[in-house]
Amino acid sequence: MLTPFFLIEPDYSDPDTYCFITVSNGCCKGSMAIYLEMGVLLGVVNALRDNDAGGTYSSRTFDLADKDVTNIGFDVFSLGSKKILRTTLVNTYDETLSFRCEIDIPLTLEESTEFAEDLNQWVKNPAYQFIWKK
Repeated sequence: MLTPFFLIEPDYSDPDTYCFITVSNGCCKGSMAIYLEMGVLLGVVNALRDNDAGGTYSSRTFDLADKDVTNIGFDVFSLGSKKILRTTLVNTYDETLSFRCEIDIPLTLEESTEFAEDLNQWVKNPAYQFIWKK
């Protein structure tokens, strides 16, 4: 089995937040190039830091069945004693390259806090590559 990871590679030619993101849960992986909204990532950070068992977060403004969509969404929710970080990648603009995927990364509370702190540091300075491995 492979190692779950979360990778954000900034496009250094575009000083905005255009990035190539790759997410893997150890069994499958998905990736896409897209503009990332820092406010959405801060929502993920806050949800991962929150140890409330009932706390959830969702940035998804689309449905997997939507047509003509290229988007990324993040959900954070609790499942037992773990936090689940769900990344949803959708690209339905080009039928030949169309894909939809949801990748869940289960995190212990300790891993959740570590991920949140690392991502928060990256959001403050997105000029370098962000990689988190379980």
